[in-house]
Amino acid sequence: MSDKKGAFSSSSYAEIAIEEVYDIIIDTGLWPSTFNDNKKTDMLEMMISYFQEKEQYEKCAELQRVLEEI
Repeated sequence: MSDKKGAFSSSSYAEIAIEEVYDIIIDTGLWPSTFNDNKKTDMLEMMISYFQEKEQYEKCAELQRVLEEI
């Protein structure tokens, strides 16, 4: 849904959200109180797949470290 005025598509919003969540997890280690270990694992695995597709392997490694601590 991108147009000449620079509007973001819904996939761009999803990408922005993933990047923001990455920063929060890595910088603060905070999770929503409703996230149990299964939800955390699912989220981290999804994010690792996303960053693999983007070839951002450093972020994958950071997320893998967090995943191993769960």
